[in-house]
Amino acid sequence: TACTVKAWTSWPLETLREAIARAAGAKPEELRLVQGVEELKAGKAVTVGELFGGEGEGGAQGAQLSLIRRPAWQSEWLGRVERDWRALEDAPDDAKADRDIVLAAVRGSWHALKFAAPAFRGDR
Repeated sequence: TACTVKAWTSWPLETLREAIARAAGAKPEELRLVQGVEELKAGKAVTVGELFGGEGEGGAQGAQLSLIRRPAWQSEWLGRVERDWRALEDAPDDAKADRDIVLAAVRGSWHALKFAAPAFRGDR
């Protein structure tokens, strides 16, 4: 499904993510935005203008992003471990084996690794 969003070049990435989510009928935290081969991670301090160039509203005419929608369970567990890394202890096995969820928990504390799936404990 394609959607079109008009954005100001001064918008931060999170504002763009919110606008795309509204247009796509999704929650912002469910969206993974990809430019070329790079995922635009939440919290990245860039503006629309820095991503695509151009000035003013719609300055980057025809700029394209790929949108990947996370499963609801993944989005939910990402939010939980971002708020408190200890939530990984009570997570289902699928969440403990999900790289994005484990990395989010480890950003809170490396101690989260003890709750991750065994495959991650030796991951470098």
